[in-house]
Amino acid sequence: MTNDKKSDTAANMRQRAMMVAEIDELARHFRGTVRDIEASTPTTRDHYGDYMIAISSLVGQLPADADHARQCRFIALILLKAGASEPGVVAAMTALGVE
Repeated sequence: MTNDKKSDTAANMRQRAMMVAEIDELARHFRGTVRDIEASTPTTRDHYGDYMIAISSLVGQLPADADHARQCRFIALILLKAGASEPGVVAAMTALGVE
């Protein structure tokens, strides 16, 4: 492997590590919200309605020019990392029309 490729690989690994750290930090920020949702009486199966509202609200705060589905997936990932019910988040994404 050439030095340029090694440098690119090292840079990509650092960038990935930084991104994972940011996602983990965001997940820590949303743990209380997820805990409140999971502790509440479910009004929809696996709290998907609550997660649909959370995803929609959070995506609504992001720049409008970005890819909506990608934004939803990003927020869903953060909620899952924060301890959200996977079936609930998956059902919310399906209800939002995001695969």
